Amino acid sequence: LPDCRRRQRQLAVLVLAVDEICSAEGQPVPALEERLMTEFGHRLRARVRSVDQVMWLGGRSHGVILCNCPLEATAAVQQRLVHALGGIYRLDSARVTVRCSVGAASYPAAGSNGEQLVAVAQQLQAAASARHQAGG
Repeated sequence: LPDCRRRQRQLAVLVLAVDEICSAEGQPVPALEERLMTEFGHRLRARVRSVDQVMWLGGRSHGVILCNCPLEATAAVQQRLVHALGGIYRLDSARVTVRCSVGAASYPAAGSNGEQLVAVAQQLQAAASARHQAGG
């Protein structure tokens, strides 16, 4: 954030969470969850720029800091990531389907420090997850 303040640049904080993991038969697959989250993280890193930062937040969540990302571009990045990261994963002989949600907060519009940005992104991710669970 200090660099963004000095250079008057925008950045975005994304929180992505895996909402649902099912086998091809539609059954939950808790035994594969750790391996799936590792693969999810690899796919996520491969789909952002090298200047962006990706981190595992614990459980089924990852965070991304999109450096020098205008507010207008953030929504497109969100859609692209949800599309690219959701879907089928092949783990050994198992095929699992993943559904994920994302929330985003942009600096300076959504907050002036990291804690505020993460909190807003988490709230928006939780709302997106709730819409998925409600069938929206």
